[in-house]
Amino acid sequence: MSATSGAAGKSLRLAAVAVVLILAAGVGYRIKETPPVYLQSATVIFSVPESQTVPDVYEYLAPSLIATAGSMVEVMMSPEYQRRVRAAGGTADYDLALMNFYNEDYPNYSEPAATLKSDSPSPAAARRTFSVAFGLLQDLLSVRQQEAGVPPPDRILAGYVGNTGPIIQAGSPKRVFGGLALLTVVAASVVWRFLRPRPRWQAQETP
Repeated sequence: MSATSGAAGKSLRLAAVAVVLILAAGVGYRIKETPPVYLQSATVIFSVPESQTVPDVYEYLAPSLIATAGSMVEVMMSPEYQRRVRAAGGTADYDLALMNFYNEDYPNYSEPAATLKSDSPSPAAARRTFSVAFGLLQDLLSVRQQEAGVPPPDRILAGYVGNTGPIIQAGSPKRVFGGLALLTVVAASVVWRFLRPRPRWQAQETP
């Protein structure tokens, strides 16, 4: 290998590493400039009406409450109701899901409760969307029971507890940029080794 080709190879490797560093700097800038997200969440509880608060009422009404909660979650997360939330001013993303007391492989939905979340770069949008989604949930629950002929005193109710309000989700900048730095070093090392000059006997194909 001549000195000229060796210098050219080194320049190529330096240029490739420079590209990796530029890309990493761009990703870091993008991460730094991305606005934080605000998350608002609460636990929605479906409960028996006050007219049926008698001993052991939960034992025979629990399956109905859980089924009702599941039905409400399915409807609220449908495309139609997502459009309704946006039409009512809920511009942020929202999510309503049954509370799982075990894991994804073996879900345990043993309580008539769900988690309502809304998130947005704007705390006002997160708060507004949360309110809109919960209001539509209450309306949906009332309308469905009205259509079924359930009198108001006997209808299932929906309320929420543990409303967090919009909380900033800042994450961990040190962890993020530390991970980015590690990936950059690994990528630069791989590029440098991949483009290193090879002895002529390695470059030739084995007959």
